[in-house]
Amino acid sequence: MMEWIFLKLLEPLCKRQLHYLATFAKREGQLPLYAFRELTHVVPYAAFELLIIRQTPSGKEILLTRREPNDPAWPHLWHFPGTIARITDTIERITTRWEQELGVSPLPAQPRYLAMQFDDDHPCGRTLHLFHVMEVSLLFEPVEGMFHPLNDLPSDMIGFQVSQLSTLRAKKTL
Repeated sequence: MMEWIFLKLLEPLCKRQLHYLATFAKREGQLPLYAFRELTHVVPYAAFELLIIRQTPSGKEILLTRREPNDPAWPHLWHFPGTIARITDTIERITTRWEQELGVSPLPAQPRYLAMQFDDDHPCGRTLHLFHVMEVSLLFEPVEGMFHPLNDLPSDMIGFQVSQLSTLRAKKTL
C-alpha cells in the first residue's frame, strides 16, 4: 500500500522531469550522457546491432569494431557495429551511422533483420537488441574493424555480446 501511495505522490514530479528532459533533448538535439544513462534504467532503449558475416575456406568470420579508448563503459573492447535508435530515427539514419562506424558508404549489401533480444540486466540499462545480419564477400574490407573467426572471438570482446552471439548461434539463426 505504501508503495502505491509513494508512486502516486511522485507521478506528477516524474512527468514534469520527463517533460524537462524532452524539452532539453529537442533544443540540444540529444540528452546529456549522464541523463541518458539514468533514463535507460527506467525506459528501455533500442540498440541496432549489425552482424557482418563472411564465409572463408576455414569457416565463418564476423566483423567487429573497437570501442574508443575513452569509452566510459567498454574502453577499447571489440563489439558488433551498432547504434542506439533515437525516437526520430529512420532505418536510413541508422544505416548511415553503421556506415560511419565502418568507414564505408554505401553498405556492400542490404542488412536483414535477424532476431531480437530484450536485456533487462544490460550494464547501460534496459535494452532491446535488434540484430541485423549482412553477408559479404571475401573482397569486402571496411576502413574500420576487423574480421574474426566465429569460433575464435577475441578475449577482449564485450562479454555480454559474446553471450548474445552464443545464443544466436544456438538458435541456429546465424
